[in-house]
Parts: sequence; structure tokens; C-alpha cells
Amino acid sequence: MKCSSSPCPLDGMSVIIFKSCPILRTYLAQLLAACWQRGHFPRIWRRATITLIHKKGDTADPQNFRPIALQPVLGKIFNACIRNRLWSFLTGNNLLDTSMQKGFWPGVDGVTEHTELLSYLLSHQKKLKRDIYVVLLDLKNAFGEVHHSLIRFSLEHHHIPAEIINLIMSQYTSFYLNVSATNCSLNSGPVHVQRGVLQGDTLSPMLFNIVFDSLMSTLTVPQIQSHGILWGDGITRSLWTQFADDAAVVCGRLRDTQLILTFFQRWTAWADLIIRPDKSFAYAASQRNGRYQQVQPSLSINGVSVPTIEQGGYMTYLGRRFSFASDLSVAKEVSTAITTEALTFVGRLPISPLLKCHALNLQLRAHLSFPLSHYSLSQT
Repeated sequence: MKCSSSPCPLDGMSVIIFKSCPILRTYLAQLLAACWQRGHFPRIWRRATITLIHKKGDTADPQNFRPIALQPVLGKIFNACIRNRLWSFLTGNNLLDTSMQKGFWPGVDGVTEHTELLSYLLSHQKKLKRDIYVVLLDLKNAFGEVHHSLIRFSLEHHHIPAEIINLIMSQYTSFYLNVSATNCSLNSGPVHVQRGVLQGDTLSPMLFNIVFDSLMSTLTVPQIQSHGILWGDGITRSLWTQFADDAAVVCGRLRDTQLILTFFQRWTAWADLIIRPDKSFAYAASQRNGRYQQVQPSLSINGVSVPTIEQGGYMTYLGRRFSFASDLSVAKEVSTAITTEALTFVGRLPISPLLKCHALNLQLRAHLSFPLSHYSLSQT
């Protein structure tokens, strides 16, 4: 557990207490061992307070907020133990595909791997003047829409022992939430959780990835992989990249791209998840009239056209911008905008010039670390 983990308002305890006091860790180990042996998730831990973090858009629309669950610290530690054992069991027996799904895996920098791969494929196809089609897919409230029956099915499909499945599913029986809003003294609740996994829970990302692993294992079938882009050693193909619920389809032909979208549409129908074509984006580059240029492909999901990236525009995947123009121009634009925003923010603070220098240092370090490590920006 991280020391920076936010405590739950329901118990007000911090994990630092257990990190600093050996005798408490001893009692905690005995308590968790008893819960594990009996296959019981205590009812007092089956609760959480939801805090809403605004993402973007209109603040009057609840869909523009990310609900983060703050659970009792003992429940979070117990779920972390279950998560670690699940990871060891699944990877030790090769029951999990980690080649496409890179979200939340321990020791894996999935953002860097996926963004670098997509950047290479775009430049590789452009260099050889080959067609490329990229579709960024968006699911409606993916974490909150997963059925608990689907979680149980996925755990059984991955050969998780029955007693561990019952232990995991027991916490979703009579699990209740309280939703707290900023600048509001009233809380809604308790709200019974009937579907979905909790964002902020230590075990939920693992369960979410296990559900999506049925899709990942199907996409690795040679017949499906043949629709991807061939690169590297002449054998490797890339078709799909996934980070949690953020997916990107990469194909070399328009017909293959539409075929993969139809396949994903059928999988989401089976899993009872909803694709949002209006929030998805399509990008393409092709050789037209003797010139390699950006084009606007005609693709659809559930009969709804997927919006295309306009000429000269850019698409954003995992926080990084991709455009038909050189990566250097995008990096300059992002870095300049971040620096200007930091200067404006710090300049308005009612503090001394010395503190402003310190604040600016912190702001630039925090906001420039991502573009400096993910864009091809020269030292000059």
C-alpha cells in the first residue's frame, strides 16, 4: 500500500499507522488470515464513500465526473492481498494475456509502450507510403457497467479456485456507497452496488482486466491478427492496443478496420457494454493522387458514423497527441502551452517572488515530465 493512499471518511484511518506500528501489523495479518481461511469479506468493509472528480465538460452532467471510491483501509489492504495472489496465480500459469492489455499491470509502463508503438506505426507507414487506419474507441462508463455475473464467469474461465471466487464476490453482496459532493454538506446514500467495479479499489482494476481478457485472447487468434499492420521482422503484426478501457484499433485497410469494429461491437453486445461512437475518433493516412496525405475514412459502429480527425488536426491517445505533421511541432505546441499556463497560474498567486519561483519549479516539474518523456523533443 502507498502512504499517499487517501483515507476513507467512514473510518478516518491511514495506512501509515500500520506501516509504522509492528504490533498492529501482527494483528492485521492474523485478521486477514482468518478472513482468507473462512472465505469471508467482513460486512463492515463493504462500504465506501464516493468522491466525484471533474474530468471535462459541463459540471451539471454527472457523466463528466469520475467517481473514486474511498474504502475502509482494512478492506483495501485485504483486496490488495487478493489482487497480488491473483496476479501470481494467473501469470505463473500463463492464464492472462498481457501483450495487448497494458493497464494496471505491476511493473509495466503501459502508457509509454502503447504510445511509442502507435507513434512508430504511424511514422513507419508514412515512410513507406502505406495506408494506415486508427480508431480510438470509447465505452460508456466501462467500470460501472460490468455485470457481476460476468465477473464470476470470467474468474471461472481463468480457473480461479471456487473458494476465492466466492470470497471476491461476497464483497459485492450488500455493498453500499455514499456519494459526497464538493461544497455540499449532504450525502446521498446509501446506494446499493448492483453492477460495476469500484474505481479506487485495489482489486477492481484486476477484475476489470480479467473480464476484458476474453476479448484480448480472441484478438490474438492468427485469423484476427492477420488484419493488423505488418512491421519489424516481417512477422510481427499490431492490431489492437488496450489500456484499461481505452482501446485503439490499427489496420492497414479500410475493410479490415470495419471488420474489427464489427467484431468489437458483437463482443460488447455479449458483455452488455455500450460503445459511444460519438466519443470515438477515426484517423487515416493513404496514398491518394500520387501524394501521401491524411484522409477521412468512412467507418461506423452500430450504424452510427465514427467522427473523423479533421485535416491538420490531431488525435489524443493516453494523453499523447498524434498528428499527420511531425511529432516535433506537436511537442513544441504542448510544451509551450504548459509553460505559459504554469507562468500565468503562478503569477497570479498572492505570494512573495521567492515562493513564486518555488511554486513554478513544482508546476513545471509536474506538468512537463509527461511531454518531455513521451515526445521526440530535441534538447534545443
